[in-house]
Amino acid sequence: MTEEVSIRTVHDVAGIAAVADLFSDVWQMPRSSPPYPAEVLHSLVHAGGAVHAAYDGTRLAGAAVAVFGQPGRQDTYSLVAAADRGLGYAVKQAQRGWAMERGARTMRWTFDPLVGRNARFNLVKLGATGTEYLVDFYGPMA
Repeated sequence: MTEEVSIRTVHDVAGIAAVADLFSDVWQMPRSSPPYPAEVLHSLVHAGGAVHAAYDGTRLAGAAVAVFGQPGRQDTYSLVAAADRGLGYAVKQAQRGWAMERGARTMRWTFDPLVGRNARFNLVKLGATGTEYLVDFYGPMA
């Protein structure tokens, strides 16, 4: 990782497509059938959500997607995040700032607590509080 790390909110089609490709690579899925297609990400941005991207120099090295929760509530939901080691915290902080600027009081997300690094990152580094454990929330995963 270089010293030239930057976090940006992505609005353009090309940037969003690059994020969709990154998610495919992270989850080892073909880019032709990404877990979060660019069209869906673009629609979420158009509806008021945000795609935050972390760049190590000019290389896309991480991203996260956030949307607002139920109408009338002041919470935000982080749909997905993927980043090279060391960038996850920066991306989540960008999401936090974005949400707070828009009046959010809480942020919710899912993670696999059975993966030690996920549990430590979310509960210790980010200071999250686990509120429920949902078995196979995303269905069986390979």
